[in-house]
Amino acid sequence: MNNTMRLFRHLAALVWLSIGFAVSAQASLIGDTVSCAITPTPFWQCDTPTAVVGAGHEFELFIPTSNDFGFNVDLDASSVTVSSNKQDVFGLGASEFLTLSDLDWVGVNGVIVGITNFSTSAGTMMSISDVTFNEHAVFIDMNNTSWTSGSFYSFDLATRHSVPEPTTLFLIGFGLAGIGCARKKCYVRS
Repeated sequence: MNNTMRLFRHLAALVWLSIGFAVSAQASLIGDTVSCAITPTPFWQCDTPTAVVGAGHEFELFIPTSNDFGFNVDLDASSVTVSSNKQDVFGLGASEFLTLSDLDWVGVNGVIVGITNFSTSAGTMMSISDVTFNEHAVFIDMNNTSWTSGSFYSFDLATRHSVPEPTTLFLIGFGLAGIGCARKKCYVRS
């Protein structure tokens, strides 16, 4: 087989690999280590300062001196759900503020650009305006909210990701093949 055919076969393989890579790169928080903080402290606490996103809830918010108040915080591939984990009715009104930070997407470089699909159970008095964000964190104002058994709010994180396009990967592969061919003095035979 001549060098030209060998070069084209390698380029074709690079194209298929680049297309497969670009398609398979899905943005997900699953497997990411996320940080939790709630103020005011020591009044409210996260049960752990960091957790790996996976099955079940990642954090529990609680008051050390009481068993009457608490929340579960569940992160998914690109969503956040905070739900009451107590049977009692309770309200927050001491300027409680939840921060979830270090939100990095596994497999791609991504940043948060918005909050979408906000939903809440009746009576919590939460709205989308209570959630702000920066590129890698969300800040949730829980002050002046009301909670009963089963109360929750949830939202999705709108993100922007930089995944290499197949054309870009093809051009990189083509350039590397050309450099390799030049070093081996490959010539097209006619």
